[in-house]
Amino acid sequence: MKNRHIVMKSHRGIRTKTKWEFKDIGGKILTTLDFEYELPPGLTLREGELNMLAKDLEDSWAKSLEMLKWILESIPPSSDDDY
Repeated sequence: MKNRHIVMKSHRGIRTKTKWEFKDIGGKILTTLDFEYELPPGLTLREGELNMLAKDLEDSWAKSLEMLKWILESIPPSSDDDY
């Protein structure tokens, strides 16, 4: 998967955007990850809520990694150069 990117967005709860980029650098693939999240305006969090927020973000990361793994594993080996 060269010179491509995958973007996943979440619109429920805390909005998140996960972007995976794949660049060919000298025959190797450089993979970069950009993760953004948006809290609702005026949101004030207490300590317990901060812990819940951290858990939600961890869940988003886990889902993103699972989705990336599924995508990469679903590409047939013979078509690696096409992606």
